[in-house]
Amino acid sequence: ARSIQILSSVGEPITKWLVDLDKAYTQVRVQGNLTYRQFIYWTWNDSLPNDAHANQCQQGGFYRDKRAQWGGKYISSLFHRTITTLVVKYATKQLLEQWATKNTSEKSKIWMRKRQDAGMAPHQCMPAIIGGFLDDFFPIVCGNAQDIALAHRIVMQAFDYFGFTLSASKLIAAGT
Repeated sequence: ARSIQILSSVGEPITKWLVDLDKAYTQVRVQGNLTYRQFIYWTWNDSLPNDAHANQCQQGGFYRDKRAQWGGKYISSLFHRTITTLVVKYATKQLLEQWATKNTSEKSKIWMRKRQDAGMAPHQCMPAIIGGFLDDFFPIVCGNAQDIALAHRIVMQAFDYFGFTLSASKLIAAGT
């Protein structure tokens, strides 16, 4: 909410997206020294449900999964510290280099100049903010239609760079 309040002072339309990485946890390999946390005891019935000997062929054992597993106590903070932070920083860097310098909105340019003159950091002078929580990302961009379209393309290319598949069913765009 605070991000939108800050960007609303630009005086241009604000657009935000919800970007969800599809099966992100299973695309991430766990470091070798952390696989001790990946052992799980599985049991299953080897018979078909209609088989006369159902529940008589119980199978089970410990198995190790080298992929990150959703639900593991440690995985959310590990994922956030590594993947989420890295993607947010990279997408922000790409916007700073490829978008902020090419912004065509006069209102945005004035807003950015005022913030630069106030001594703010470069990412604070850009009329865009990217937030993230685990495998969900929230790019919020302010500007005219041309600037927003360019920002959207750059942000989506940043996600593509890391090779994650995006969840198409959860991709949401909303504007003011």
